[in-house]
Amino acid sequence: HKGETVELIYGRGGVEYSTRTTLRGSNDDKRGYLGVASGQREEIKATWSAPIVGIATTGQFTWATLSGTAKIIGQAVKGVVLSLVPNKAAREVGNKDLATVSGSVAGPVGILGTIFPAAEKAGPTQLVFLTAIISLSLAVMNALPIPALDGGRWWTMAVFRVSKWKLTKEREENIQTVGFMILMALVVLVTIADVGKIAH
Repeated sequence: HKGETVELIYGRGGVEYSTRTTLRGSNDDKRGYLGVASGQREEIKATWSAPIVGIATTGQFTWATLSGTAKIIGQAVKGVVLSLVPNKAAREVGNKDLATVSGSVAGPVGILGTIFPAAEKAGPTQLVFLTAIISLSLAVMNALPIPALDGGRWWTMAVFRVSKWKLTKEREENIQTVGFMILMALVVLVTIADVGKIAH
């Protein structure tokens, strides 16, 4: 019946309704001739498998966070480099990459702006799941070699120990101070970007 006008009968709230609609003539974009598809959601709760599913899900989202972070860093470096070249087309590509990075990063303001609308629309279960994902992402970021974070201190100690350089207290404080200043500058920039997103 593609391209034809057909009658649809459906039930809602125990009441039967009917309507007429014209089906699409083609399905090249794989969205269906009607534009909607039937679906069923099934939620299975099994106490014994919860730890296994939790560990597997944590591993999946940890890997997604690491790969996503690497992709964002790569796009940021590429965007900065291309935005400095004299070629106009290359600068446009660089600016596009930087815009993508800006849209993919969020700070405390952006996180709160995500959680509260999600709590209103999705319900408590999805809110807890979203909170868990954000907490996991922060944990992964904290373990990365970023100065001023736990991972940065661990990686600094590891590099100095492997290279057998002497890590004095003053040298470590200098490294962490510089890293903290850079981190705070990024927080300020991300917060400004978050406020701009919410305002628009």
